[in-house]
Amino acid sequence: MEASTALGRRSHACFDAAAVLALGRTIAACALALVAAAGLVVCQRRASGALVQPLAPALLAGLGIVLAAVAIVFRGAFASSATARGSVALWGSNAAPTVVLAIWFVAVSLKGSDELGLAALVAVFVLEEAWSWIRVARRHDTGARHNAVAVAAPPVQQSAITPQPQPPRAGESEDFESQDDEATTQSITRRTDRDGEVIEGWIRVAFATAERHAAGHLAICPPMDRRPACFAEQASGPAAEIKIAQVLCHGVRFELKLDEPAAERSSVVVEFAIREG
Repeated sequence: MEASTALGRRSHACFDAAAVLALGRTIAACALALVAAAGLVVCQRRASGALVQPLAPALLAGLGIVLAAVAIVFRGAFASSATARGSVALWGSNAAPTVVLAIWFVAVSLKGSDELGLAALVAVFVLEEAWSWIRVARRHDTGARHNAVAVAAPPVQQSAITPQPQPPRAGESEDFESQDDEATTQSITRRTDRDGEVIEGWIRVAFATAERHAAGHLAICPPMDRRPACFAEQASGPAAEIKIAQVLCHGVRFELKLDEPAAERSSVVVEFAIREG
């Protein structure tokens, strides 16, 4: 699939996808918070002696399944964004559901509870937690490898880890719109090879008079399945330092700093290549 984009082209579809992801994370966070609050209330009632009747085995097993499902939904909603923010966010978002499950186990494991019911509850919790923590460990290792490739590895070391596509220069392909057209802010080509999806193209970052810092945002819509690696270099415009500030499944952020403040309104063209991890 190939596409060339000018200002505003395809923006509604990408913003809608980002809005849906944000709404999903909000709903998942609210659900986990409500479940945690309910567990604390039950713990408080148990501590005060108001809760003495053990739950039936079927209720214990059903409660375990519902709580495990809430934990899985929460972790799935925050997996990509937490991975992108780093190890602390990744491990922290995965630990939150664990704490909630522990609260509920303390709340319902009353004296006299049916042993089979408690065993079923524990089995559900253990299976869900083991599966989730194994996944987060794999995400952490994958994210660390991607960061090592995208941030500072020399070209030879990068190619040893994963092949890095080189951004095409202007004029090498008729698929790209001319970088000389100031009205065009982006031009991209998206294709699939045997290693996964690759997005290549360029983005124009504008600077006002006397401005030195600016940022460019590239939306990936639909998002990639895995967090990609990104390579970028300057193609034209006043001399600038380019930093790949953030690489997510649904977009990339470039931060630019001119060597000198812009003497007049100008722009820097950044050529990039993004490969699915």
